[in-house]
Amino acid sequence: MKTGKREEGGGKSKAAPTPSNRSELLLRLFLFPLPSSLFPSFIRPMRFTIAILILALMATPATAQVAIAPSTTEPASWERFSLRIINQTDTPTVSVQLEVPAAISVLGVDPRAGWAFETAVTPDSGPTVITWRGGQVRRGEFGEFVFLGRLKADARQEELVFPVKIERANGSVVEWRNRRGEDYAAPRVEVAGTVRVSAAGQILLAGLALGVAIVALVVAIAGRVPRRTA
Repeated sequence: MKTGKREEGGGKSKAAPTPSNRSELLLRLFLFPLPSSLFPSFIRPMRFTIAILILALMATPATAQVAIAPSTTEPASWERFSLRIINQTDTPTVSVQLEVPAAISVLGVDPRAGWAFETAVTPDSGPTVITWRGGQVRRGEFGEFVFLGRLKADARQEELVFPVKIERANGSVVEWRNRRGEDYAAPRVEVAGTVRVSAAGQILLAGLALGVAIVALVVAIAGRVPRRTA
């Protein structure tokens, strides 16, 4: 009858790994699966510490996020612009301020339950500033702040910048007004296309063109008819 092998070390069984040991093993296997001998000697003692730092950086959420929709608009068009705020902190957001570029006329602000808003136009044809206060966006929630705007008919093709500033219940302030690609970059909307003419406008233009052509033809014919002399 066969008997099982005795464990080394006087037949004592190996202790089951504790939860902390399991985490260490998983980190080592996941991040550093290669043998220690392949790493320089000064790196070996720091392998687990480096792994912890990497995981901590990967797990750190952004403090907040902002976005505006739509991402494109056209000259002379009426647009429903929606600013979205996400809160990933433990402190509620209690104030939201949006700077609307001067190229967009603010036609109206959609009331949001629990929030009051006010608009102010900066001097020298600057942006229109919309501020919402009175409500809260708590951790794990998002708020949508909407206004109706119309882009000028002569707007050129460019990116419109919408700087955003939020205030939290503890008085701290965060702003998004940097350039694209930088941290805390301001939301942007691209101006695309040109002014479109409606069907009625196209008919009117065609009629005017036809009228001009008829007048030009009459003038040309009249110029060729010989005049009678007395």
